Amino acid sequence: MKKSNYELFNNVDLGGYKLEDYQEFCNDNQIEFNENEFYDWVSEQLDIDLECFFTNLKYADKSIRDKSVLIEGTLGLWWGHPTIDAKMCDNIIDAIQLCINGNNCRINKNGNKIIIESVHHDGTNIFELTILSDLGRERFLRNGKVSTTNYANFVKLPMYLF
Repeated sequence: MKKSNYELFNNVDLGGYKLEDYQEFCNDNQIEFNENEFYDWVSEQLDIDLECFFTNLKYADKSIRDKSVLIEGTLGLWWGHPTIDAKMCDNIIDAIQLCINGNNCRINKNGNKIIIESVHHDGTNIFELTILSDLGRERFLRNGKVSTTNYANFVKLPMYLF
């Protein structure tokens, strides 16, 4: 059975970077190790990782790269978890950038959906992204909504996006 659920990106919890990684980086680059600079280094690494993630998305499978994307989800706020109105973006990069909005995030592929957990000071926003087919896009533009369970409305995600 093919694995269709996997993590695409994660910069929550220091993105997995450890103090030993920073120490190794300092040794490899002949930089004086200063434990107090670890979090600055991690922040730089996570920025580089996110930039690489978006660069890789530019080379994503052509069947999804330039298709419209439907965003649905909930906001994690101190007073509850309201559901957002569905929104359509022109492409996957714009949709992901809108969802993470500068926050730390986890981005997972789960079947034919991309799930984004955007972590902020009040909680976690959770978004489901669906790549719309041309028909799904037309239906959303006409009705302001579209069924994401009707296979004619979305594009099946390839096993690997890039």
